[in-house]
This record gives sequence, C-alpha cells and structure tokens, in this order.
Amino acid sequence: MPRFWTACLALLLAPLAAADGKELKPKFGDIGGAFYAEVSESREACRIGVEGRMALCRLNTGFAGEAENREYARCLPVFEWQAESCVEHFRRQAGKCQGSGPAHIDGFMRFGCTVAAKAAEEDGGPAAAAVDRAERDPAAGLSPKCAGMDRGAACWQDLADPEGCRFWFDYYNAGVSWAWSGACRAGVAHGPGALAATASGGSAELIGAFDGGRMQGLWIVRYADGRVDQGPYVDGRKHGRWVDRYADGRVDEGSYANGRKHGRWVDRYASGNSFEYEYRNGSVDGQKGVYVTEDGERHSGRWSGNCFLDGEGRLLVWRGDRKACPPG
Repeated sequence: MPRFWTACLALLLAPLAAADGKELKPKFGDIGGAFYAEVSESREACRIGVEGRMALCRLNTGFAGEAENREYARCLPVFEWQAESCVEHFRRQAGKCQGSGPAHIDGFMRFGCTVAAKAAEEDGGPAAAAVDRAERDPAAGLSPKCAGMDRGAACWQDLADPEGCRFWFDYYNAGVSWAWSGACRAGVAHGPGALAATASGGSAELIGAFDGGRMQGLWIVRYADGRVDQGPYVDGRKHGRWVDRYADGRVDEGSYANGRKHGRWVDRYASGNSFEYEYRNGSVDGQKGVYVTEDGERHSGRWSGNCFLDGEGRLLVWRGDRKACPPG
C-alpha cells in the first residue's frame, strides 16, 4: 500500500477528537499485549494468545450497554474501523511467535472515540461554554508558534492533519508537512500514534507517544531511504541512548542530552571498521577520536570542524561536504 494511503488510513482509524470533548472506549477498551521469555518453549501459547486478541478486536465494536450504543451511535463505525486495524496489527505481531528467545507482543492502544461535551447545556449556555473552553485550552497560550520562525527553531508546530492540532518540535523546517494518526486533546497531540513527515526531499514516519503535545518515551523514526533511528524523548527532546541503523549496514550508537548529541558515540560500518569519538553539546569540533580498521589498526586523531584527521593529517571521516575538509 503506498505510504500516502497508509497514512490516510491511519488517520481514519485514529480516535476522533475535539478540543472540548471527552474520549469514550468500546466495551473491552484497548487490547493489551503479552511477553514470552522464550518463544521456542511457548510457541503454541503465543499463537493462541495472538488469536485470542484478534477475536477480542472483532468483538470490540460497541459499548458495554445498549443505552450507550444508542446515545453515541456515531462512535460505532469508528470502533468498527479501529477493530479492523486492531486485527491487522495482531496479524503482523503473530510472526514474533515463530522465532526463539524473548518476544514482546505489542498491544493495540488506539481504540477511542471523542464526543462533544455537554458543558453548553449544563453550565449556562454557549457563552459560558466558550469561556470554559478558552480557560481549559492550552493551545490558546502556546508560545512560540512556528509560523514565521527561522529554520531550526524550537516551537509549536501546526499539523496539516488533523487541522487545529499542534505539537512541540525542537527543529522547525517550513518545508516539512506533518500529519498525526493519534488523538488530539485540547489542541495538542496526545497519546500513542504515528507522525508522517513529508517534504520535497523525502519522507519519514515517527512512531511513539505524546504527552500534552511533547514527545515522551521511546520513539522509532523510519526514513524513506531505509534508515531507522530508535531512542527516548523527554519533554520533547531526545535524551538518553539512541541507535541509528542505515540501509548500508552502518550502525551509530550514542547519547543525547536535552536534544543534542553529547558524550561517547561509536559508528560501526558494514566493512568491519569502527569509529569511536565524542560529542560536546551537539558539536564534535576539537574532540578526539579513534578510527579502528577491521584488522585492528587504530588511528587516533581529532575533529577539526566536521573533518576528522589522524595524527598525520590524513582525512578519515567527514560530515557534510567533503570539499570543506583538507585533502587527505
């Protein structure tokens, strides 16, 4: 399925949201996952467990009581769409039962339908409800917003879809369009889902969870060129240990602090060579490092800008334009 239509389907299956609404769950709520310490010893239990969850998905298309089904009838087709997505999710998870070693069967946490609250009727009519929404809507006071900001600014980014929803991002680029498959509460992205980033130079999919519009916890970033990055966010910034895997077999691993690379990093190449070096507050300039060949030869050196030179002045590694480095 083309990426565009996959993103559209994900958005369709996401819980409907309104800034002044409340989220309702179907009778079984979200469908949890499972963990198996050794799949080879519990393969049949794993298979049965996944099939049972698929059965729950198919049954999870209404509320527990008929009164709610009548009152919130508009939610029923939403639950049906989400149930289909839930079944497909566990169908993909079933492959984990065929291997060996530990297996984590991920749950499906995207059931929900947001309906308009009844504050207008209960609390004094439309005017009172409008005041209440303004007081409860954090999006009204979000600052700074990205419109008009310079490239690289940290700001509140407008989503192209759903409209009226924002998230906090620490690197603004006006040429990137964003879509979110998860819920939007009080004008900001919230809970688990997927971000689709589209630009003229390529695309990426970011999978994780928001808390009040800021990325929190483990995120996985998949780029169109095959690169996959994985690591934690804290309050909207990368913080902790990240691993970046490239399509050519290269793997980079190291730490972030408050959104910037900081500390020891190791790049491992498909050739068997490796490179150990340091970042300080997002920069490698002036930092020492060691380039190690497949047969164990070690070449110590230092970064000069984005160019890593060994003790004899030979260029071994560079970032960006090679022409900006000394010949070597």
